[in-house]
Amino acid sequence: MSYAAAALFAGVLLFAGGRYYRGMQPKAIATTIADVAPGASRATLTLADGSVVDLEQHKNGQVAAQGYANVQKSAAGKIVYTLNPQLAGKKVAPGINTISTPKGGEFAIELPDGTKAWLNAASSMTFATDLGSGSSRELNITGEVYFEVKKDEARPFRVKAGSQVVEVLGTHFSINSYADEPQVKTALFEGSVRITSPSLPSGVTLKPGQQALFSNTKAIEIFPVDASVIAWKDGLIRFRGSDLKTVMRQLARWYDRK
Repeated sequence: MSYAAAALFAGVLLFAGGRYYRGMQPKAIATTIADVAPGASRATLTLADGSVVDLEQHKNGQVAAQGYANVQKSAAGKIVYTLNPQLAGKKVAPGINTISTPKGGEFAIELPDGTKAWLNAASSMTFATDLGSGSSRELNITGEVYFEVKKDEARPFRVKAGSQVVEVLGTHFSINSYADEPQVKTALFEGSVRITSPSLPSGVTLKPGQQALFSNTKAIEIFPVDASVIAWKDGLIRFRGSDLKTVMRQLARWYDRK
């Protein structure tokens, strides 16, 4: 039995035992346990001029025009950047956008180059709005993000998470870089990625089904991984192989609890 399952089983026993004990008392006191809602589709988008859009409350359709791209909220509730063909070849200030999710939130976005990304709770992603037409594709993240990268051999896709940089051409991978986690975790599901850091400039290359664990105090370690680590992308939480402290941190972010 995993630590999480053991903890849950122990909790059920304590709860059941408490119910039985209180039932033996002459004056039982009724209590109400408030239901805690799980994560939902919530995020804010900070535009190039510093204005902030509440994406949960914003209606479907046009959100903003940012540099070379139009920003739309689709009927499915995700944000989609599409390049404006009328601006091709023209000099337009691209600007920087940041999408951020709170605790208890998550959100999906399609970037200007066609790359798809899913942000887990308490995460952010900062990128240039010319990502689909500029000379490079680089962005920064905090928290946890899953990517399905649009293949472009002429322009590698680079993700910076803390002091770690992940470089890909086209692939499916996730990065977990929460500040309260002891390591940055990069899991690969399709294609290949190369991970570099100041302490390991030569980098390491992952194969599908591998996960790299990185901290500033030691080299990158590689372990097997399965798709359960990105179950959150589909609204699920799975704790296969996780210790109890990791489980509690994940639950706190998903349910917005300390």
